[in-house]
Amino acid sequence: KQSTGSADPRADLLIGDGLAFARAAADETYDVIIVDSSDPVGPADGLFSKDFYANAHRILKPNGILATQGECLWVNGEFIEILLKENLAPFASAEYASIQVPTYPSGQIGCCIGRKAGATSTLPSCREPAREVPADMDLRYYSKDMHQAAFALPAFMAKRLSALGK
Repeated sequence: KQSTGSADPRADLLIGDGLAFARAAADETYDVIIVDSSDPVGPADGLFSKDFYANAHRILKPNGILATQGECLWVNGEFIEILLKENLAPFASAEYASIQVPTYPSGQIGCCIGRKAGATSTLPSCREPAREVPADMDLRYYSKDMHQAAFALPAFMAKRLSALGK
């Protein structure tokens, strides 16, 4: 069992050209956008562009969240810094979360997360879960502790990203 939320009627799973979709979508339509793309070369290159991030920001509702493939902190530190500093600049917060995946190179991949500003936002960042996990979801990996731990980065990376000020 891979996912428990994709059958939720509020979820829209779209597989296709994310660039074209973001350009064409109406303003302030989505609460959350999750981009699980391949690496930033070839066909996925545009999903790592300032243009894509600007459109994602535009189509998110206030307080909306964008989560994108964020590369490996062991290999792509400079690229991650650019994504957070430049591409996520329009967002109220820009953060990197680390995910341990034994089958990935270096055993780690990350997620770049931007939160759009909004009048009702009580959470300045994504480090704390916005709500409790419903007991009936029976999740195998995700928990509040795993969520918080994703933002605990090795000292060299935490220092590098803390200089960005978001």
